[in-house]
Amino acid sequence: MLDPNARYLYLEALRPPEGYHLDRAVATTFSLDLLALLMVPLSFAMFECEGADQALKDPLGLVEALQRTTGKLSVFCQRGQIAIPPADQLLYSYLEPMVVEVMLPNHSGVFHPKVWLMRFMAEGEPTIHRFLCLSRNLTFDKSWDTVLVLEGTVQQRKVGYSRNRPLSDFIAHLPNLAQGNGRIAQISDRIVRDIELLSEEVRRVDFKPPSGFKNEIAFRPVGIPGYRRFSIKGRVDRLLVVSPFLSGSLLTRLTENPAKHILVSRVESLDELREDERARFSEILVMDETAARLGEVDEQNIEEAKVSEAEDVESGNGFGLFGLHAKLFVAKAGWDARLWTGSANATNAAFSGRNVEFMVELYGKHGEIGIDRILGHDDRRTTFRDLLKSYVPPKESPPSDPKLHQLEEQVKSIRRELLTLDLGLSVRQVTGKSTHDLVLTADPQTPCPLLEEIEGRCWPITLQRGYARDLSVLFTAREIVFTGISTVSVTSFMAFELTAKSGEKKHSAHFVLNLPIKGIPEDRNDYILRSILSERGRFLRYLMFLLSEEGTEPTWLTDPREHTGPGGGSRSGLRLGESILMEKLVRAYSRAPEKLDRIAALVDDLCKTPEGRQLLPEGFEELWQVIWETRLEAKP
Repeated sequence: MLDPNARYLYLEALRPPEGYHLDRAVATTFSLDLLALLMVPLSFAMFECEGADQALKDPLGLVEALQRTTGKLSVFCQRGQIAIPPADQLLYSYLEPMVVEVMLPNHSGVFHPKVWLMRFMAEGEPTIHRFLCLSRNLTFDKSWDTVLVLEGTVQQRKVGYSRNRPLSDFIAHLPNLAQGNGRIAQISDRIVRDIELLSEEVRRVDFKPPSGFKNEIAFRPVGIPGYRRFSIKGRVDRLLVVSPFLSGSLLTRLTENPAKHILVSRVESLDELREDERARFSEILVMDETAARLGEVDEQNIEEAKVSEAEDVESGNGFGLFGLHAKLFVAKAGWDARLWTGSANATNAAFSGRNVEFMVELYGKHGEIGIDRILGHDDRRTTFRDLLKSYVPPKESPPSDPKLHQLEEQVKSIRRELLTLDLGLSVRQVTGKSTHDLVLTADPQTPCPLLEEIEGRCWPITLQRGYARDLSVLFTAREIVFTGISTVSVTSFMAFELTAKSGEKKHSAHFVLNLPIKGIPEDRNDYILRSILSERGRFLRYLMFLLSEEGTEPTWLTDPREHTGPGGGSRSGLRLGESILMEKLVRAYSRAPEKLDRIAALVDDLCKTPEGRQLLPEGFEELWQVIWETRLEAKP
């Protein structure tokens, strides 16, 4: 329970069970980092990687993991909360079909759940579903968060488990959420089919609770039909609230029964409470950042950036959030305890149903999962309590800056209007050239906002910020044309920047939209792959990734040796691993012939150009011809 000695890495929770592979998955998040999403397929493919830098420096394993995962994963996020990633990363194109943005009809609320539902398969074994309920977004944030992992097998029964019905209803409703405000999101038939299968099958999954909890699990979606509100019901002798964001009026309602309630939050949120609202708690705690850093486990962590949430209002770019991000409510009821964990903060927006949230309620004995267990001391190790310190109220409230607030409101207003516009992308090839025009359009029938005191810019995320164009052109001419775009840089991800200034003061918002796009070159991903397979050694390494078994990674070509060819050029031959390659090809022929079909498509594509053919090592074509002819003869 919030044990700093047992930090659970996000990507670890996504790894398939031993002997299984990912069949399909759906995830939800408020904010999204595309670079973080790129790392997810590595976990599903069980390829080891020391971090994002290593994966991007040598992206062959990442490419193969993406190839295996692109058609299996769907990610729903809040529209306008995709962070602008580093440019010049061609692999973002693989993410376009899996990212679906949600814009709620009521602009006072946001799409805020953080859950995963994954389906794992293994030949001759029962199907496994794994459900994650987190307080963490799919970003590189480095805050203290919670993750609940539930796993179970699909049971062969006609009637499902009634307790799973809310989870099933939530998953089934996701496509409807993506069509909010009359704007039809770009949802593929594949995503719709996956949602239908997962939502139906999850009803028959026998989820097992974590150790120490009773076999009673209550799924609590919020903000969808039939599940409008979130409430803490039943007997509450004492309450622990852990939440980075707070609403004073909600805290008052939660603590109507006077008791030794405890509140853990952020200093900034606590400072905004009235004195009488804070007085309802016998103890108020905040993260001791010095102790928290000392208490971190010395193990491999993801390189994480600071991403603010500010979910109760539509934020702009936000400010870095570091420290507490967990959301947890624990109620003592006699000898028993109930625990709620998930995405909901102790705010009116979360509890009233303005936001879409997801919580899970668990049950157990107070001595095992209750308040004293979570906040207890242990002389033998660092506990969560050791990372906290008492909150000290400010002597006086810091003065607000009305001018800065005005700038924030200006940006927020334009940003909201921009998010609700019917924007589109189209691609047209430049005659007689290998480049394209990428055209951003605005529906001529839709009123556009006026950028009187706001500077706006936009650009494709595959290009540097220097290629940005003035957003006012879009609102007047109703289109912006980015000319001379290479095939590999064509993307549906468009970056936006809004800035309001007054003297030396300014406020900015930066975000990415995944826009509907028409005319993507059919061979775009082939071009991307060829640009990555820029030398023969890389082709061999990628070949070994294609032939690797699930959960294994090739090692014999990790550092391919160079062989000097005619003319003194550096050439990677097959001498080092010809027998290993032959063995892998024969094994694929007998166990997974579809892998040979993928290799055949790759080889055919490379052979279309002299540059591509040069990537094939000496002797490979002869070896491949023998294998492929045998494969063709065996085809029905």
